Amino acid sequence: MNRALTIFLSIVFLATAGAVRAGAETHSIPEPPLIMSDSPKTVEDLVSIALDNEATLRKAIEDEKLIGLATRSAYGTFMPSVRAGADFTNTRSEIPIIQGGTIVGSSEKWSSQSTMRLTVTEELFRGGARFFDLRRALLTVDNTRLSTDFTRQQLEYNVKTAVYRYLSAENNLSLAREILEQQRDNYRFAQARFASGEVIELDVMQAEIDVNNAENAVLEAEQTLENAREALNLAIGANLESRYPVQGELEPVLPDLDPDELVAVAIRTRPDYLSMKNRVAIQHSAIKSANAAYLPAASMGAQLQRTGSEIGQNRFQLSPESETRYYWFNLSWTLFDGFQRELNREQAVIEKRKAMWDLRRQEQQIAATIRQEWRSMDRLYNQIRVSDKNRTLARRQLDLEQERYRIGASSQLQLRNAQVTFNQSETDYIVKVFNFFTTKAALERDIGRPLEEVTP
Repeated sequence: MNRALTIFLSIVFLATAGAVRAGAETHSIPEPPLIMSDSPKTVEDLVSIALDNEATLRKAIEDEKLIGLATRSAYGTFMPSVRAGADFTNTRSEIPIIQGGTIVGSSEKWSSQSTMRLTVTEELFRGGARFFDLRRALLTVDNTRLSTDFTRQQLEYNVKTAVYRYLSAENNLSLAREILEQQRDNYRFAQARFASGEVIELDVMQAEIDVNNAENAVLEAEQTLENAREALNLAIGANLESRYPVQGELEPVLPDLDPDELVAVAIRTRPDYLSMKNRVAIQHSAIKSANAAYLPAASMGAQLQRTGSEIGQNRFQLSPESETRYYWFNLSWTLFDGFQRELNREQAVIEKRKAMWDLRRQEQQIAATIRQEWRSMDRLYNQIRVSDKNRTLARRQLDLEQERYRIGASSQLQLRNAQVTFNQSETDYIVKVFNFFTTKAALERDIGRPLEEVTP
């Protein structure tokens, strides 16, 4: 028994020391990756990079590392509690030696006492509260996973939005450069007509102003593209100096889906909605746990204690010989506690009702949001078809006005009106396409999966 106790205490000491050392360790995180590549990156490639490097998601994954320990801790409430303890007492006393009324010296006495104990206790019954507490703990663990899933979906939405913004910025820059070339053509036409005496110098001056404005628009579009590049790098957790081409075609396609079916998919799969359902179940278990307080509780335990003492020795006895064993069984039943049980139960009931109200509100909010996003996609898709026709007509109109102005059959005012119409129609098309794809990304986030995976 002495050897077993010594081994047990040694294991406890080593485990405690190891835990302290592990807690004292410092952990570093990697630097954001610098991506310098000539190969195009798809949305899927960028999402994959973000899953490994984006800070918000990585923090959520760090929380998931506690799931295993939290689960074991939940089941551990059904296991016995084991405690070890030890007491060491050392006493020194001096007794003066008196001869003829004078202290001529002293005698020294030592005594020591050692006590070691090992206690095991087990809770047998607490009205079933442990079962309901276990249920709540497991639901809380499940909510941790759902929180990570929700963060992952939000990350995918952020990356997609950043990609679409970058591609739109590229299109805007291409448009700005095209408009600049058109304004330069208009400027050359004005110079030629001024040289032939067909127009006054004001036409040349206005055409030059239009060229300068177009150059400023190109500079602004270049900055917007660079800002979009940095925003994309930030969204995927990469070094802000990273540079790579982005592969993607913004070609709108409206799937043949029923918005009510999309709502049903969201109700089945959305992590935040499932987490809210778990919250209702947690509060239901809290009511059951509060009801358990009205029932009796039972526990049992055992203790092994060894005690030894030494008189006249200045040392501790590490192998005490006197052994005592204790066994007990405890049964208790709280009959009245000042209405605290009633208060706890009513609080749990109220919290469950509040959670149910929140669940109903969220379900309505999900349905409204998804229907609104679907209607927005449908509207944008039809508007894009109209805008595409307009940009084709506007380009043709501008080509004709440029030719008419060049040959002297049109005025500069008519040419500038055609140029403005062209600029507006192209910009309107780019904006509507961007809004279509960002709305689609939001809809996919809100239903919890890509639209392509939803069966009509």
